Amino acid sequence: MHGPEGETPFKTFNKWYDALFGEDCHDSAGQLHHICQGRSGMGIICAYLKKLDWVQGFPLDLVNIKLQQPNKELLSIMYVISYVLVHSSYI
Repeated sequence: MHGPEGETPFKTFNKWYDALFGEDCHDSAGQLHHICQGRSGMGIICAYLKKLDWVQGFPLDLVNIKLQQPNKELLSIMYVISYVLVHSSYI
């Protein structure tokens, strides 16, 4: 997300999405390793998504499909964290 931008905001989004969440970004367990670690993790991704003008030239149907994978991964992480927190109080 620190590289050059594309010709349009959507091309930039698509390029950066593929760099962060493409097939080659999954670890051996199938999880997206850029969600779980790094200084350029979800904080910078959320800040980038928040600043976008979604009205200008974004095919939202394609964006929706692309964002389903990171959303699924984040929900999984939240579930695991919640489970650990609830069950650690019994230890």
